[in-house]
Amino acid sequence: MLPFASIPDPAESTFIAFGAAIGAFAGRAIARRRGYDADNRMHWTVEGSFYGTGIALGAYLIANAVKAGIL
Repeated sequence: MLPFASIPDPAESTFIAFGAAIGAFAGRAIARRRGYDADNRMHWTVEGSFYGTGIALGAYLIANAVKAGIL
């Protein structure tokens, strides 16, 4: 697999930014699908990035705990 086409390793810190970007994209897509106006779409985008960051941070912590031998 090509390096630029792969998902980052959850144990790397760049995975958190990746999670934020995916969350923002998903929030924006949901808001657009529901037909919200621009203000609500922006709100959903920001909320999605928060949720994406939280999920990615959890995965990051678990992946590093596994690498450190804690779990």
